[in-house]
Amino acid sequence: MSELLVLHAVRLKGFADTAAVAARFGLEPAQTEEDLLDAEAYGLVSRSVFADLAGWSLTERGRKHNEALLRAELDSTGARSVVTAVHDRFVPLNAEAAKAFTAWQLQPARSPETRTTHGSETGRSPETGRSPDTAHSLGTAHSPKAGPNPGTAHNPESAHNPENGHGPETAHSPETAHNPENGHGQQNGHGPDAEAGRRPDFGGAPHVGEYLGALYRLADALSSIEGALTPHLARFGGYHARFARGLRNAERDPAWLTGIDVDSCHSVWFELHEDLVATLGIVRV
Repeated sequence: MSELLVLHAVRLKGFADTAAVAARFGLEPAQTEEDLLDAEAYGLVSRSVFADLAGWSLTERGRKHNEALLRAELDSTGARSVVTAVHDRFVPLNAEAAKAFTAWQLQPARSPETRTTHGSETGRSPETGRSPDTAHSLGTAHSPKAGPNPGTAHNPESAHNPENGHGPETAHSPETAHNPENGHGQQNGHGPDAEAGRRPDFGGAPHVGEYLGALYRLADALSSIEGALTPHLARFGGYHARFARGLRNAERDPAWLTGIDVDSCHSVWFELHEDLVATLGIVRV
């Protein structure tokens, strides 16, 4: 199991240092380093250095081995039909998410006045649980194929790993460890899941509220998806809480919508998509 989680963490993060790999599934850092060195010796991972960044990525051999381990996991747990059904539910949601993220990224430059805050003169509290009035329903969109340019990390469907043509700038900090604040581990009623249903007060930035409102609706669906998966495969836990955390933080700083230097909503959503297709052995087109 340790080998599966270490290799899968590298795949999901795309390019990450040892601490981030260990943090993804709450693994012990020293043992994770040993596992990565062993995997490197077998040609499953490679370590690269780019300027002041250093990290691990899967080789093609490592990707195939990771997929073989995932197939064995599905067979042993009998969860293939469950994951397949969840993926079928995820596909139209992914089209909505891609459209929302792309629309946000194509917004013209935003002035400081358009940044969301907790304060508001609208008289509506962040704790009301109401969706923003400016939220619009989203249609469908298709995902562009990942290209060879590392600069495409902002593309909603771009793959965050060098095998798919993306460089280390997509790596995230190891703050996604198993603890209630970042969405991994036991929920106690006070972490992000407990507040996930809360709707923000968008203050003087209605266009920001438009996109956040759509993503809050997706967060509700994400909660249901995770609930269907985790009884069979516990490693799918935490996505909803991380996504909800990103939404709450985006009320103060919109970088949490699609930023690459934080565990943004886009990063979490992409990671779940990669997790599903890798688990099922689906080739992205």
